[in-house]
Amino acid sequence: MKGQNHIFKKFIKGTLSLVELSIVMRWLDRFRHPESRELTEDEIHDSLARFEQRVDREIQGPRVSYVPYAAAALLLCFLSIGVYYFSGEGDGEASLAAVGPAEGKAVLTLSNGEQLSVGATLQDTVLGDYGIHVLQDEEYGLTIAQGGIVDEKRQAILYHTVKTPYGGVVRLQLEDGTVVDLNAGSTIRFPNTFEGNDYREIYLEGEAFLAVQRDEKKPFIVRAAQQSVEVLGTRFSINTQKIEVTKTTLQEGSVRVFSSSDPSTTLTLVPGEQALFTAKGLYKKKVNLDKELDWKNNDFYFEDSSIGEVMDKIAHWYDVDVAISPARSKVRFTGIISRKRSLKEVLDFLSNTEKMTYKLKERRLYVE
Repeated sequence: MKGQNHIFKKFIKGTLSLVELSIVMRWLDRFRHPESRELTEDEIHDSLARFEQRVDREIQGPRVSYVPYAAAALLLCFLSIGVYYFSGEGDGEASLAAVGPAEGKAVLTLSNGEQLSVGATLQDTVLGDYGIHVLQDEEYGLTIAQGGIVDEKRQAILYHTVKTPYGGVVRLQLEDGTVVDLNAGSTIRFPNTFEGNDYREIYLEGEAFLAVQRDEKKPFIVRAAQQSVEVLGTRFSINTQKIEVTKTTLQEGSVRVFSSSDPSTTLTLVPGEQALFTAKGLYKKKVNLDKELDWKNNDFYFEDSSIGEVMDKIAHWYDVDVAISPARSKVRFTGIISRKRSLKEVLDFLSNTEKMTYKLKERRLYVE
């Protein structure tokens, strides 16, 4: 079975050799024998789901994938035996309409390891021992506010973590008044107080927009992936969602971006610039702020965007997995639509821009 798993993993990645593809084809031949019963569509979906869960535990990949060319050949074989898992019956239209935009929800992990699901069931709450307030927020649904040390006799610095799932956003107000808007699928680690240090420091994974409270005596530092950002007071975003690149985009003020391992590798941004930290080094460029900060403005902003980029944003915002047909791999989109729309409304908008079909089954979106 180990050898089969290896081949199936390569199949999912689209890296099968011709020899390995022939092996898969022979396995499929078994379905053609009279003694083999034809699989139902539900059985195929269940099998694929179980297999994908096993692979996902071992291969941490994106939620958007192109159905590989090898997969296309495999699907043709399924067609020959009367099965094609894209063509399921069901209430796809109703399911799509029911998938709403990201809402205020997150998991708060306190310094003692206790985890709390923060959302509709936990609002207007005070966690007295930690000085944390969970408040309703018109824009993000909820705000988590850190009020600092509760017991002045215990000057212990405690670190808490807030994690948003796909389909979840949250606003965090730090002890110094700095506001952090955390995008879907992101994590931030922060202290209950910045007292006792010469600088203010937090840790970020994913994407966030920060409005840093100015304090000339105590710089604010964000540790994100392999880079760090130092500011006094400003408004900017950091995006580490892609493994190969970390983006820092400046809206107001000034920031210094530098390598965490080599602080001498540094550059300074002015408004409208973006720093990109990659394996090749650190560099900057001018960018369109409306596009780069679209999620902060509650928009999807596409400007000659690849379908992979488009569907990656949709996957994060609506908490769906996306499989893209190879026939659509070169499609590009341009347009703006509100992120407050339902998944169906956004997909209809994209379909009007570039002809395509789509179907949702059990929170997996198939795009053809």
